Amino acid sequence: MKKLKSLTFILFSMTYNVLFAQVYLPQFNPVQKNTTFSSEEEDGNPILTNNGASIFYNRTYIEEDGESIIATAQEIWFATKGKKGWEKPYRLLREDDLPGENIIVGANEEGTRIYVFNALPDKDTLYQTLYYLDKAQEKYKWSKPTEVIIPGLSYGNEFIQFSVNSKENAILISKPPEENSTDIDLFISLKDENGNWSPISSLGKEINSRRIELGSFITNDLKTIYFSSEGHGGYGAADIFVSMRLDDSWESWTKPVNLGEPVNSIDYETFFAITEGNEIYFTSDRDELTSNIYHGTVSGKFVLAIRDSLKGLFVNKGKPVKGANLQVADRKGNKVADVTTSANGTFKFEKLKGEDNYLVKMKEEDPEFVGSKIYFLNEKDEKTDRYVYSEEGLFVNSKDLGDNVTVQGVFNYNSLPAIKTGLIVFDENSFPLDTIFTDEKGNFTYTVLDLETGFSLVPLNMTEDDFINADIYLLDADGSRLKTISPRKFHTLAIDDLELVDEKAIRDNDVQGIDIENVKGAQQGVTAWEGSAAESKTIYFGFEEIQLKAEEQNKLSVPVSLIRLDKEKKIILTGHTDDSGEDSVNYSYGLKRASAVRDYLVSEGVPSQNIEVRSEGEKSPIADNSTKAGRVKNRRVEIKVK
Repeated sequence: MKKLKSLTFILFSMTYNVLFAQVYLPQFNPVQKNTTFSSEEEDGNPILTNNGASIFYNRTYIEEDGESIIATAQEIWFATKGKKGWEKPYRLLREDDLPGENIIVGANEEGTRIYVFNALPDKDTLYQTLYYLDKAQEKYKWSKPTEVIIPGLSYGNEFIQFSVNSKENAILISKPPEENSTDIDLFISLKDENGNWSPISSLGKEINSRRIELGSFITNDLKTIYFSSEGHGGYGAADIFVSMRLDDSWESWTKPVNLGEPVNSIDYETFFAITEGNEIYFTSDRDELTSNIYHGTVSGKFVLAIRDSLKGLFVNKGKPVKGANLQVADRKGNKVADVTTSANGTFKFEKLKGEDNYLVKMKEEDPEFVGSKIYFLNEKDEKTDRYVYSEEGLFVNSKDLGDNVTVQGVFNYNSLPAIKTGLIVFDENSFPLDTIFTDEKGNFTYTVLDLETGFSLVPLNMTEDDFINADIYLLDADGSRLKTISPRKFHTLAIDDLELVDEKAIRDNDVQGIDIENVKGAQQGVTAWEGSAAESKTIYFGFEEIQLKAEEQNKLSVPVSLIRLDKEKKIILTGHTDDSGEDSVNYSYGLKRASAVRDYLVSEGVPSQNIEVRSEGEKSPIADNSTKAGRVKNRRVEIKVK
C-alpha cells in the first residue's frame, strides 16, 4: 500500500453526496511540553520546515507591571533536529539584519525564506511592516527585507496577526472586522501568477464568530484550516478547531470541529501545526503563567465527529443570564466543555461522539440561582428540553424532579363551563410543559414543580376574538375564587402570589393529561398582543448605542408569542436614529439596532425567516431633533407584526 503524503485526506474522509455530513477526527497520543524550546518567557508560534526537521518559533520577553504583564521584546529563534532529538536553539535575526521587534509568521518548506512581521518604534510612531527575507550563503545571515504588500490592508494601531503557508500562496490574517471592534476575525489574501497579493477576503460566518479567531494554519492545497477560537464553545479560554472548505468560495466551510483532548485544555491553545510525519505542535499556557510549545503525534485512530452542536439558554427569574460559567459533562461524568453564557444568555458546545445525555452544572455553586432554567434549543432556536437548577447544584431535567405542588381552577366560556377543553401549560419563559383538559364542570388541576417561579394557562385552538368571552380563574382549597387569568394576553402567574392547594384537598376530578408532543398545534403557543396585531411597539437606544438593553427586552414577549400562535406572521424591525452625524453612518446605526432586536428575538425562538430588518436612519423622526428629549425618542427600533 502506498503511503499517503497528505494528511488532509486522512482527516477528512468524506462522502460528498451527504454534503460533508461526516468528518473523521484524528485521535492524538499524549502531548508534552518541549523542554528544548521552553524558557521563562513566552514561547510559541511553531513553524515547521524540512518535513519537521527544523523549526522557527517566537519568544516574547515579559515583565510584571503591578497586576499586569507587559511584553518588552520579541525575537525569532531557530532549531534543527538531530539523531538524538532537537539541538540547542539559537536567536535568528540580529539588529543589523532587521531592527525592531520581529515575529515570524511563515516560511517556505525548505526554510530558506521566512516571513516576518516587524514593528519599529520611532518617537511617538510605530511602523509595522510585513517582510520576507531569503537565506544568504553566509551562515546565520539573511538578505535585506522585501516588503509584502497586501492591497487595501493598513495596520494602524489595532491588533493584527499573519500566517503564511509553506507553499507561499496564501496569507491568513486575524484582525478586527471593522474599526474599534473588539471582535477578531479571520481573512485571507492569495498570491496570483504574477506574484501579487489579493485584497483580503473574510472566511465567513461559519469560521468567524463574535469572539476571537487567530493562530491559523492552512494546508498547501488550501482546503483545510486549523485555527484557535474563543467563540465556538469548547474546553476553556480558547481551543483549536479544524474545518474544511466546501467550494471555490472562501465563505463556505464545514462546521468547525474541536480537536478535543489532549490538544485542548481549559487554558489557552493556539498556533497548531502538523507535519507530513503526523507530528503536531501547538502553543498552550496550561499549568503555566507563560505559553510554551507542546508536541505530540497522531495515534492513527479516528472517531466520527458529528457535525452538530447543542445550544442552550440560561434564564433566571425570567431574564437571560449573562456571563455565567457552566460545565458540561457526558453521562460518565467526563467533561465535555466549559462554556460561558453570552449577553443573550445562550451558550453552545460541540457534540463530537453522538452523546445524547448531558450533565450541566455551574462551575461554582450559587444558591441564588436555585430554580433558574436552562433550555436546550433546536436549529430553529425553539426550546426542546428544560433543566432546572436544583439545591444540589445541578441542572436536572424537570421531568426528573419531585417535590411538586398542585393548583386547581375553572375555565368558563360564555358564562358556561368549558367542558373537555384543552389548556396548554407554559412556564414563565414560554416553554410548553403539558396540556391538561377540563372536566364536565370546567374544572382543572395541574401539578407544578416546587421550584417553579411562574406558569401560564392558555386555551387550545381559540382565536383572539374568542378570548373576550373566556374566563379562567384559580380556586383555593375551599373552592373560593382566588385569581383571574385574562386570556387576552400571555399572563404568567407568579407562584409566590398563589395560595397553593394541598393535593389531598382537591376534589376528585376526571382530569386527563396528555403529552405536549401529541397535541396538534400545542407548540404554537398563545397570542400576546393586546389590541390589533398591526399595532407597533418601540425599543429605545442610547446615544451611539447598538446593544439591546435588558429593560427593553420585556417589550418583546408580545411579538414572540404572536409568532408562536401563527407561523405565517412576520415581524418587521425598522431602525431609526437622531440626526447627529452623517446620513450613511446613521443608516448603519439604524440597521445595527434592528439587527440587535432580531438577534434577541431569534434567541427567544422566533424563526429568522419570520423577521425582516430595515433601516430608516435619520429620515423618519417622530420628535424634534433640536432637543435632547426629542433625540432620545428618535433613537429607536419600531416593531410591527403583519
